[in-house]
Amino acid sequence: MDGVCGFLRRVYVIKRRNRVIVKDSFGDIAIVYVLQGRDSKAPFSHTSAWRPADISAMI
Repeated sequence: MDGVCGFLRRVYVIKRRNRVIVKDSFGDIAIVYVLQGRDSKAPFSHTSAWRPADISAMI
């Protein structure tokens, strides 16, 4: 199985914050997508750098 690359996708839905977080993991690399709905009461901060250990704080 040369050249095969698997990935794991986790989807978190946070209804009270009107937010969906998708985390794709490719071995030791993780990509996180944050989808924010239109809710002026939901706090959301945009950052260019984050640590994978901070995923629980985003939820």
